[in-house]
Amino acid sequence: MQEKTTPALCEGGGSESGGAPFFEGLFLAPNLVSFVRFLESVSATTFGGIFLLASFVLWLFDRTLPVDPAWVTIFVSGIPLVYLALKRLFLEKAISSALLIDMAMVASIYVGEIFAAGEVVFIMAIGAILEEKTVEKSKSGLRNLVLMAPSETRLVKGEGVDETAETVAVSTILPGDRLRALP
Repeated sequence: MQEKTTPALCEGGGSESGGAPFFEGLFLAPNLVSFVRFLESVSATTFGGIFLLASFVLWLFDRTLPVDPAWVTIFVSGIPLVYLALKRLFLEKAISSALLIDMAMVASIYVGEIFAAGEVVFIMAIGAILEEKTVEKSKSGLRNLVLMAPSETRLVKGEGVDETAETVAVSTILPGDRLRALP
């Protein structure tokens, strides 16, 4: 079974964005987009989270490894953010929150706080996943609501004793028509 990924970071772009052809070709290359989508997936984010947890446990017990496991989290969760920030900067000519998050990640790495950099990008990856799940549920709920809309209604004609109601298609209703709602 193929896992759903969070396309929130990969979507958009194209000729209508006004970006240079070189950058469009670079940022919209199928292999790069596929790789970034994989890194946005729940399984890849979970994988990165495990390494962030390992880094925390090592810090907690005052142990070290030659390479901090948080680097894996920075790679897995950071690449989609860097991709999004650069894509928005060069293709859409926009400064986004992803660029600011990338700056925080780079600053944390620069001052030697590898765990903090991993934590920042991991939290953002979790946020992107939660946002995508929420959007999916909202779209599903709206689709179901639209499907519940009636195709027919009762159109009321006449007044008082001469009042009659006939069943008509909803598409024939005009502004000002009187309708009868049935329980």
